[in-house]
Amino acid sequence: MEPFADHNTCQNCGFIRGHQENEESNQNHFTCICLLFETAAICCFGGYSNILTLIPAIALYTPIPQCTISQYMSGLLEGGIIKTSRCDFMLLATRCANMKTWALSTQPFLKSSVLPIIFND
Repeated sequence: MEPFADHNTCQNCGFIRGHQENEESNQNHFTCICLLFETAAICCFGGYSNILTLIPAIALYTPIPQCTISQYMSGLLEGGIIKTSRCDFMLLATRCANMKTWALSTQPFLKSSVLPIIFND
């Protein structure tokens, strides 16, 4: 898959690949799952939160985002290095980890009591 072939919508998953940083997200705005797996990048916190709300179990399988898609694109242009402050990186990682924890806490299978297994051999 060619990264950023379409600047708005992913041709594979149909979700948002990128947008203007000042653009507001709504409940119908989801970050691209393909780029999340390929580059650990999200379009924005709102789009990431919405995808976790839509598909909470995805929190088990996706990496914690390391940057926004706009930062990733800038990094491609600057020799393959994403430049950010330690504070901004920790804010992104912490916020996204908290979102993943929240999404998983909404799953009924995590709230139900699991019976213990006893082997009788």
